[in-house]
Amino acid sequence: MEYVLPLIDGPPELLVNPPQKYLEIITQESWIKFVKSRLNDEFLEKRNKNVENRKKLKHDHRLRRKSYARMVDDLERISGDNVYGRATTWKLACQEKKGTYKDNATKDVTDKMVPLLTDIVKEKERRVEELERQLREEFDDGNR
Repeated sequence: MEYVLPLIDGPPELLVNPPQKYLEIITQESWIKFVKSRLNDEFLEKRNKNVENRKKLKHDHRLRRKSYARMVDDLERISGDNVYGRATTWKLACQEKKGTYKDNATKDVTDKMVPLLTDIVKEKERRVEELERQLREEFDDGNR
């Protein structure tokens, strides 16, 4: 977008050729199609809606171009575990490389999540133990 939108109000000949650094990899025909696709009303409407939605975000993820799904795949491949729930992935996505956060608001949210996650895990473990106990009792009663 940096090569099209800033030039909309300028002389049209500025949009005729691809930027200098892309001359060897983008054909003239492809560039013209690209410019037209970025200047149509439908695209501009979607873009403006996304710009407005982006402004509403309170907690930025730090994944750059990587998606949440790719981050989880990488984590699972590296650790060998498949235990990354939504809250954990959100927390990891908001952390910078050094494990810090961009702002205190995001850190505060993740700090509140950790005890909740711990409680949820403990409750699930308790439920599993209870189900295992019930199954053992039923199995023992059936073998008598």
